[in-house]
Amino acid sequence: MRLTRLSADAALAVFRVAQEALNNVAKHAQASGADVRLEATRRYLTLTVSDDGVGLRPRAAQGAGPRGTGQRDGCFGIAGMRARCEAFDGKLRVAAGKDEGKGAGGRSKHARGTTLRARFAWDAMLTAAPTVARRALSL
Repeated sequence: MRLTRLSADAALAVFRVAQEALNNVAKHAQASGADVRLEATRRYLTLTVSDDGVGLRPRAAQGAGPRGTGQRDGCFGIAGMRARCEAFDGKLRVAAGKDEGKGAGGRSKHARGTTLRARFAWDAMLTAAPTVARRALSL
């Protein structure tokens, strides 16, 4: 498996994104649970972290902070995760969870939870120049 061939810098980038995502769940989501998955395709390694918490405000994925807090704490965490993905030719996507369906009286319940998908390109992770990787890890 290619995971065993990752450089220490590439493995640390994936770990740091997972760590920050789970830190955000613990700090802000008010979730009862979280799910962490790693998926490997021929081109990408994808880390998915999803929770069943309070979800995000629409602009929170761009760094505006968690729902209802008025804080901007999430700004640097999301920016750092995005930079780590981009350092390995990847992409970060953060989205609100799925709608829970209709509640009592036929009204729609609001979407719960958040899903973060961090994609890293295998080619970049297996051949990344150490200075690029170190720059991403220093965030």
